[in-house]
This record gives sequence, structure tokens and C-alpha cells, in this order.
Amino acid sequence: MKKRLLKWMTVVLMLTLVLTGCSQPAPEPAPQQEPTAETPAEETTETAEVMEEWPLNQLTIIVPYSPGGTNDRQARALAPYIQQELGVPVIVENREGGGTTVAYNTHMQQDPADGSHIIFGQFNAFVTAIIRGAYEYDDFPNMGSMSNGHRIIAVNPEFSPFEDFEDFLKKVEANPGGYTQPVGAGWGLVFDEVLSEVGLTTRSVPYDGGGAARVAFMAGDIDFYVTDYESMVSIMEPGSFEALALLSDTSPYDHMPIANELLEALGYDIRFPNMISPRNFQVKRQFMEDYPDRFDFLSEALVRAANHPAFAEQMKSEGYIFEPAMREESEHLFREVYEAARQFEEAFK
Repeated sequence: MKKRLLKWMTVVLMLTLVLTGCSQPAPEPAPQQEPTAETPAEETTETAEVMEEWPLNQLTIIVPYSPGGTNDRQARALAPYIQQELGVPVIVENREGGGTTVAYNTHMQQDPADGSHIIFGQFNAFVTAIIRGAYEYDDFPNMGSMSNGHRIIAVNPEFSPFEDFEDFLKKVEANPGGYTQPVGAGWGLVFDEVLSEVGLTTRSVPYDGGGAARVAFMAGDIDFYVTDYESMVSIMEPGSFEALALLSDTSPYDHMPIANELLEALGYDIRFPNMISPRNFQVKRQFMEDYPDRFDFLSEALVRAANHPAFAEQMKSEGYIFEPAMREESEHLFREVYEAARQFEEAFK
């Protein structure tokens, strides 16, 4: 009896499958994500709208430097927030070499002009390439300013012969060419040129990149270092360097004297240009010309990502000054840096 019942149930099951086309029930639609503290309702709506407006499947951020540098670390920290804004994967790709020209050349020649690839670079390096004739200023439009690097005169307290900036000036005057700094093209040479206007001379020692220069700085092989304060804070141990003065017109740091104010107080008739080093997103000009609406949309998304409270707090904890600003707001800063570099263009060649 049991065998007959089992056989009958098997036949019924087979007939049912045949009549229904052997199909499985369609899965029910996934319930809509409920807004939480981490994903508020307005953010869920914004993400859906963004995915409709952004037609690409992926965004690649090109970093013109090797992995581990300031630009690389900032880009990788920012990528998840950009991904949240666009709703598509964001990857970071390092294209180092040629003083950033490898990244810009390959972007210009190989990457599609659809907004799928953008560059996160240090504007001063781009200015150097312009002065050397590699590009024109408008070849790679600015998509928004992100972080600013403030140049300082740094010393290693373990080996430094200088007590403060005034002591630095006195000792350089007493020993022309006797004190060294690591330098390549750029603000370090501008620093030397400004000092030389009043007969103060230091000696520049060439090093292959910032990493090698910082090793020499830590070993006491050089006497001072004109460098980016934020980069030093992010990678150096507290107390491993001191800033004699800041080489910017204004200071976000209450504890740090401004070099030009000290020069004026001490009676020196010289002034340093605003040696700020902005970092920003750029893209080939063709993208802005072919897709102006997409250019504006992406620029706004980048700045929104950099303004995310969690990201801002992370950058602050690492010692970076992030001051995100749209192209229209930040363009005057880039022009100012460019004009200052042009004024001292021999230092950038």
C-alpha cells in the first residue's frame, strides 16, 4: 500500500512539473533598502539619480606617482566616497615617471575622452611641465581643488644647526653656501633665488625624488628642507622635524610663523611668493568640450565626495588640509601659483 501511494504521488508531481513548464517560482523582488543612520533616505534617492546621470561603468583615477606617496594615499582614501557619489566602481591606477609627464601623456593619447579616466595630481608638477613646453595651461582643465600643501623650511631637530628662522638667516649670511638643502626643479630653487637677492646663498643638493630627500633629511645629510608640511606630518613621527617658518601668504596653523612677516620685521627687503602646492583633479580638455554637462556633474561629485564628513575627519587625523572647492572657486588659486612659477621659471626648468 505504501509503495502504491508513493508511486501515485510521484506521478502527480511529474504531471505538475510538466503542466507548469518545469519552471521554478520567480524570486520575489528584493525589498527596498530601508534608510538607516548610515544610508539616509535622501542619500538612497541621490544615489539612484546619480546612476541615471552617470552613464559609465567605472571611473579610473590616475595618480602620476608611485604607490605610497601623498597623492596616492589621498586618492585611495577618497575613492570609496567618489564611488558612493557615482554608484560605480572607482579604481586608482599609478602611472609614475617623467616627473608626471608619463601620466599626462598616456591620458592624452590613450584614454577615452568620456570622463572614465581623470588625473589626481600636484598642480606644481603640472606647472613645471608647462614651463618646460610639454603642455599648455588649458590642455588639462582643473576639475576642482582638493588639498593644499603648505611649503615650510623644515629642519631635523636631532641635527639642525638652527634655532629659529632668524638664526637661520644669520648663519646663512655668515657662511655663504655652507648649508645644504635637497632640491629638484621647483620651490626649493625659488627659495634659493629669493635669498640670493640680498646676498644669502645656500647650496642645493640634487636628490632623485621626495623619498630620497626625506631619507637624507632623517639621516642629517642635509641642513634644511623646503618641503610640504602636510606630507611631512602624514609620514614622519612627531618630533622628527620642526618648521622654522611657513612659505605661504596665510597660515592655517597658529603655531607656525610666516616667513614673509618675519623678513619684514627683521628689515629684509625680500619676499617669498605664495609657495602653496595644491592637489587637484584634471582631465583632458576634449572631455570638457565634448561633454560639458558630464564634466560639470563629475566635478560636483568629486567635490561632494571630498566634503564627506567621514573623509574630512580622516584627512584631518592624518595631518592633511583638505579644502575642496569647485573649479570656479579655485581657479584663481591655480592661476596665482602658475604666475608665481612663471616669475621664477628658471627654477622650474
